[in-house]
Amino acid sequence: MREGSALLQSLASCGHCGRRLHTHYRGRNSAPGYHCPGKILVEGRGVYCLNVGGIQIDEAVTQAFIAALEPAKLAATLAAAERLEADRETSLKQWRLGVERASYEASRAERRYRAVDPDNRLVARGLERGRRA
Repeated sequence: MREGSALLQSLASCGHCGRRLHTHYRGRNSAPGYHCPGKILVEGRGVYCLNVGGIQIDEAVTQAFIAALEPAKLAATLAAAERLEADRETSLKQWRLGVERASYEASRAERRYRAVDPDNRLVARGLERGRRA
């Protein structure tokens, strides 16, 4: 069960006896610590096999984890940059196609306009408006 901030809770094992380490929290800030529940007798008293503070251990684990992810971080960054470039190229292509379509439509409208007899342009304009509606 995971209830605190310790990174290795229920994951770490004792280096002396191999039992799973338990987690405890102490102080105002509830600093984590790890201990082995396997007690040994020292001068007639039960003592934990291992009892160690968790802040430095958790920091070392965090640093090792981040160092292990470094190559993947670079690969992910490169993949993201390539994806952005591909998306940019796709958007640019869409814009160019839109401009090409608009240019074609303008050219077609101009050809139609010029094809109409100047005396009939007023009629042609009215017909064009009627066709669009």
